[in-house]
Amino acid sequence: MNTHYGIYFNRVDASGTPASPVPTLVSDRRFDSSIPRMTFNGQLYSLVWQNQGGGASRLSMTWLDVEGHLSKQVVDVSDAPVDAKYPIIMWNGTEFGVLWQERSATEPYRVMFARVACQN
Repeated sequence: MNTHYGIYFNRVDASGTPASPVPTLVSDRRFDSSIPRMTFNGQLYSLVWQNQGGGASRLSMTWLDVEGHLSKQVVDVSDAPVDAKYPIIMWNGTEFGVLWQERSATEPYRVMFARVACQN
């Protein structure tokens, strides 16, 4: 039995009724996924989250269309040797940006930023 935490997505209407009876699993269930963050650019929802597994944490990102269907594969935002945590995602009108904290076995936490082109 898989006991890892996952990230799920479901749209809701103005009254709070889910658009789908079954939410979409976004994250890889081989890891404990947490701290999801989302933004919308008018065409795509972009989600970023933290995965914990194998003694390290890393950040992953994916996109969903306006209906809530996964439209792109999951990509790694970070590949920290020890920890990548606390993601924040934003949209500036042409590209996404992801900000997070990262540390290695020999260095303290530092703030990292990655620009990610829109995946339409």
